[in-house]
Amino acid sequence: MKNLNRQSWPALAAGLYAAAVLVWLPWYAGGYVQLAQEKLSAFLGVTLLAGVLLAVVAPEKMVATRWKQQGKAAALYAVATLVSVLLSGNIVAALWGSGGYLGGLVLAVAALLGCMGTAVFLEDADSLALPFMVSGAGVTLLGIVNNFGADPLGFRAVIEPSQYNLFFSTIGNADYLSAYLCLWLPLALHRFAAGKSAGERAAAFLCAELGFLGMASLDSGLAALGLVGAAFLLLLAVPLMAGKLARYALLVGGWAAAQLTMAVLSARWPLLRTEHPFAAFAQPLPAVTTIAVCLAAAALWAACARRNPTKTSLMAQRLCCATVAVLAAALLVAVNGFGVSLGGLDNFLRVGPDWATGRGAIWADVWYCFTSGTPLQMLFGRGPGMVHAALAALGDTLPFAAEDTIGAHNEYLELLLTGGVVGLAAYLTFLATVLYTARQNLAADPKKCGWLFCALAYAVQAAFNNRVSAVYPVFLVLLGVLTAAPQQGTKRRQGRVLAGLLLLAGGAGLGRLLLRYLFL
Repeated sequence: MKNLNRQSWPALAAGLYAAAVLVWLPWYAGGYVQLAQEKLSAFLGVTLLAGVLLAVVAPEKMVATRWKQQGKAAALYAVATLVSVLLSGNIVAALWGSGGYLGGLVLAVAALLGCMGTAVFLEDADSLALPFMVSGAGVTLLGIVNNFGADPLGFRAVIEPSQYNLFFSTIGNADYLSAYLCLWLPLALHRFAAGKSAGERAAAFLCAELGFLGMASLDSGLAALGLVGAAFLLLLAVPLMAGKLARYALLVGGWAAAQLTMAVLSARWPLLRTEHPFAAFAQPLPAVTTIAVCLAAAALWAACARRNPTKTSLMAQRLCCATVAVLAAALLVAVNGFGVSLGGLDNFLRVGPDWATGRGAIWADVWYCFTSGTPLQMLFGRGPGMVHAALAALGDTLPFAAEDTIGAHNEYLELLLTGGVVGLAAYLTFLATVLYTARQNLAADPKKCGWLFCALAYAVQAAFNNRVSAVYPVFLVLLGVLTAAPQQGTKRRQGRVLAGLLLLAGGAGLGRLLLRYLFL
């Protein structure tokens, strides 16, 4: 208790709140389109309670940088969303986001409140890392088990008879799992690359491999785009030591091994959903070749690290990024200009209406819907979560007749339609403020680099995915953890605190079992 007493009760409240959202909330998936009623109620209740507790001592924190910068940006986003609700023509639906994925004003404002409370009052963000990874790996394992046809926790949900074997609920849906993987998997990758102890690296590697198996069992394209895009941005902005690069190379080999492993398992126990763009790596020759190349690269970087253990070269990283960008552009030209086929990768490289399982057509319809609105609607949007209602109103006049679409499959395009130019600009301002603050804090708190990796991965995949309401609150609270003040003075992370948070991770699964078999 002596160690716990070093933190003020607002800091403890912020820590427990962040743990509840990051560790507990993802286990209680209960609906494909929206948060289940009990899950939404639990999130709102915990958030409002934490908000009341933190508001008591808020005045003493009013000089904090986060109130001045992030607080203003968050308030701007909340006000823009409120105006969109008032002008939507259906205030009740826009409050709860019953027209699509977004979650409505209630969810958005609660998540912003949780984000700011965590950012201002949390003092020990590092204690959350391991429980968050363990919980994420457990939720991903459930998604894998569901894809093999088992449903031990009762997550399967019938949407349409023809889709019974494709979608279970948020836990087994590709959109949800891709967004959720981008929240926790980058943290595991970074902890393996930058971990100080063998135990920390081993735990991170096991969690990462479960994440890779999740990518291999479901449609992994969106998660892969998020991870690759975030890695690209991180290499452009943050210098990494050669030793870290060597371990990242090992992780790429681990990804290829997971693809091959899932192919072996699915040959014995067929998957219900198997299509993804990396099927080639499920074959022995490509997978083994990739693993061998990664081992060679890791050995080379490890040798460099032994000679110059602290050497970093941001210019070299940027040259590598430029090379990758040129290679990607060459592949785009080859596929679209010369008809070259790269198998499953064509789904992401061939530009057109069928891009990424029809996302190109959906984007064209959403853009048409946006430009067909009145000037007021273009400025302030149709109301949060009202994508389906807006598209359905146009019906057959849409270019690709996607009036039954419930999400834009692009978070930013969806915000443009539902929040208008003002709403999108407000959200991007808030997100840019958070990411800039996090980058500035890395020198004082280098361990936050893993959390920054997570935020970047989510932001990248959001350009190709729906804003799933079961993931969005977790993302905003993660932004609060990312920008929480760096620790000063005595190290606060203690064994008892870490053990308690790990119990939260295990208790989440146990609680879901009890709900499944005893109370539901």
